Amino acid sequence: MDEESAIRIFEKCGAIVKGHFVYAGGLHGDTYINKHALYTNPIYSFALAEGIAEKCSDLGIHIVAAPERGGIILAQWVAMWLMDFIENHVVFAMWAEKNGDDFEFRHGYEKLIAGKRALVVDDVLNTGASALKVKRSVSRLGGIPVGFGALWNRGGVNSSQMDGLPVRSIINSEFPKYTHKECPLCKSGALINTNLGHGKEFLESLKKQLP
Repeated sequence: MDEESAIRIFEKCGAIVKGHFVYAGGLHGDTYINKHALYTNPIYSFALAEGIAEKCSDLGIHIVAAPERGGIILAQWVAMWLMDFIENHVVFAMWAEKNGDDFEFRHGYEKLIAGKRALVVDDVLNTGASALKVKRSVSRLGGIPVGFGALWNRGGVNSSQMDGLPVRSIINSEFPKYTHKECPLCKSGALINTNLGHGKEFLESLKKQLP
């Protein structure tokens, strides 16, 4: 799947939202990728997962691992598609749960990882922090991380930020981002979206700063 086709799917799902948003890490911008909208129609998430599998099929993957929530669905679809590209072996899918500031594998998944080549997938990469924590959890359990796959790399995340492993995404488009002080949307008085992104937490932090 090419980038243009993938963007059309995001648009059909209503996953590209315009407004005033606060992203992970605190920067502001006018475009938000609502990845949860993708999973309401399994036809779309199924098709997009094929794109990740195709880009990563040369990595000799035994396991597809993902951070919890949206990554759970994506890991399943990508693993299934990889079994079409990689003949004669099963590719397992699993997810890691958030535990404080880290991620860990539970439910018996942790017993399946040692010695296995693992692809870490996530739907949207902003900073890559969650995917990187999952990768390091794989390593702690004796697994062999071989790369990262994503639907949309909107943060310009690259190999040097991800422990030197390849980062392969269907869409690689960044949006302008600003600090609060530089943000033209803040200067114009545009309301911050508190339903998507981290706008609610940002506004609460501003209230705490008031005398």
